[in-house]
Amino acid sequence: MNIDKIRIDKPILDLHVHIGPEFLRRRYTIKSLAEEAQREFFGFAAKNHFQPTTAWAAMISTNYKIPIIGSITLNKSVGGINPEAVRAALSGFKINPQKTNRERGRFIVWMPTIHAEAHLINNNRKDIISEWGCATRYQSTYPKGTGLTVLDKEDANLLNKETLKVLELIAKEDLILATGHLSSKEVELLVKEALNIGVKRIIITHPFFKATNMSIEKQVELSKFKRVFLELCYVNLKMDNIPISLYIKLIKVAGPENIILSTDLGQLSSETVGEGWRNYFKLLKKEGVSKNKFIQMAIENPHKIAIKGLV
Repeated sequence: MNIDKIRIDKPILDLHVHIGPEFLRRRYTIKSLAEEAQREFFGFAAKNHFQPTTAWAAMISTNYKIPIIGSITLNKSVGGINPEAVRAALSGFKINPQKTNRERGRFIVWMPTIHAEAHLINNNRKDIISEWGCATRYQSTYPKGTGLTVLDKEDANLLNKETLKVLELIAKEDLILATGHLSSKEVELLVKEALNIGVKRIIITHPFFKATNMSIEKQVELSKFKRVFLELCYVNLKMDNIPISLYIKLIKVAGPENIILSTDLGQLSSETVGEGWRNYFKLLKKEGVSKNKFIQMAIENPHKIAIKGLV
């Protein structure tokens, strides 16, 4: 994305863009998003709440000159938090199906989003709602306590065995962990244990989102760990009424070196990703965020997380 010609050699890398098909109406397929990304010069990670995008990303990536990254979200549709779902995403991560080995790159493993217990609590027990662009017949309501969690049933201060297995696989394959819609307590335990296990790249997913609702103090504390990044999503400003002042405060106290910017776009009711980045840049610039800080948060940090070969 050549915003005000801030960079011409390396694109913005948006590590949070929604694509379809899924029950929610989406603006993009992976191909239509890639076409826009090529035209506007940004890279992206493709997210889907219901199915892995690793195979989709791998199959089209060689047709474009921008980074295209797949992912899997550990919701109920893939069996929840389980290593076999991550293994399935690895299986699809091939450009050539005749090859033995998967591609050498990374993809994102999101912890549960719409099926996280914290999300269901915040969403009146529904996983998806009509306002997000979903037909009523495809919405599910879950009884209290049936949402997904990383916490152990016997000891809520520990992670459950399935989560530990997933973290071990992420560490072994050098993948990217994103925390999804977990509660603040869950995120803290997850991040610390992931680092102990050897996970090298962690994104704390939009921590101001109400399901997580993490304090600035806790965000800063976690961001001090090496290769742990705080995500500030453009779409949360509108959809979740999060004031831009919180973003500006976090950038100041945590430092741009510990933050990534993403859009979280892909909704049919929202603007395109390219338009979103232009608007995001203008908003931050108006609030006093310099061009160099923007470059670090939107380009340098995401590339360090996602591009193979970079530390």
